[in-house]
Amino acid sequence: MAEGWRIVRVEDAVGMRAAHDVTAVTASSKGPVLRRGDVITESHVEALRRAGHDYVAVLEPGGAGADVVWEDEAVMGIARAISGEGVEARYAGEGKAFIHASRAGYLSVDGGLLAAINAGTDFRVMSRRGGSWVGAGDLVAIVELVPLYLSRADMERARGMVRASVSVRPPLGLRAWLVVTGTEVYEGRVEDLAERPVRSKLERYGCSLAGKTVVPDDERAISSAIAGAASGNDLVVVTGGMSVDPTDVTPRAILATGARLVLYGFPVKPTTMSMLAYLDGKPIIGVSSGIIYFSEENVLDILLPRICTGGRWSREELASLGDGGIMASFLSKLPGAGGGR
Repeated sequence: MAEGWRIVRVEDAVGMRAAHDVTAVTASSKGPVLRRGDVITESHVEALRRAGHDYVAVLEPGGAGADVVWEDEAVMGIARAISGEGVEARYAGEGKAFIHASRAGYLSVDGGLLAAINAGTDFRVMSRRGGSWVGAGDLVAIVELVPLYLSRADMERARGMVRASVSVRPPLGLRAWLVVTGTEVYEGRVEDLAERPVRSKLERYGCSLAGKTVVPDDERAISSAIAGAASGNDLVVVTGGMSVDPTDVTPRAILATGARLVLYGFPVKPTTMSMLAYLDGKPIIGVSSGIIYFSEENVLDILLPRICTGGRWSREELASLGDGGIMASFLSKLPGAGGGR
């Protein structure tokens, strides 16, 4: 037993200080009935008994001992150490520290470091999935300690393993240009339905749509429009003509600009037939017409959070999207897919 605390019957603990948070759980609630350092009263005794606690750990006079780090101090130490830019750590009680976003942006998580902490120490660190878009104030990670305390030697060993590994990168306010392809749109026979969902996604992730160009299904015209748009903007989104139909020329037109292909055909549903390339370092995103029907969630929700905050995508990263690549928006509109309809 660690120096500085002992276990006593709850009725004998009145007037003593609690050594740790004590939680009560019911079908409708979960929370502390006693917090570390609280002076235990008769009302605490009744609450502890209702929660199934006949004994409670109390601090001995003089504190917890110099060789022990209690859960509150321990989790805050690790939470602060893994917190990078754009996040802040707060003690949440019951041996947990919450890490919140202090700004909106792209959540970056070093999953390898989290796995090393979880496997090699008594701390457990969990986060929202890296690559998520988060808002200011959102909970993005939690640090918890399994035991009530650990030795200072173990605490120092854990501290030595960690570094800033959870951060939120803010949007850079990039300017985007939309190139809409399709002879039927160019001639006015069909209304352009792509601008609205593209604009909505750009604005959601901190970019702006500076304007658009509508061109017919002509490879040279499309290529010229893309090159011109890239020269005066930070990124270009191209819609229409992205399938493998021989009459769809947009993928060839994108590459005809000299853009370096990252990947054509993403392992995600919806909007698989999309493309990412870079022209003079600027992203060129070709998206399928599926963004119209699946406007609530599509490939732009994957690409834009990183791009709009200054990040880049590699072929390997895009290829790895297959694990989890079937989006809820696709399942919800596919009969019999178990999407909740």
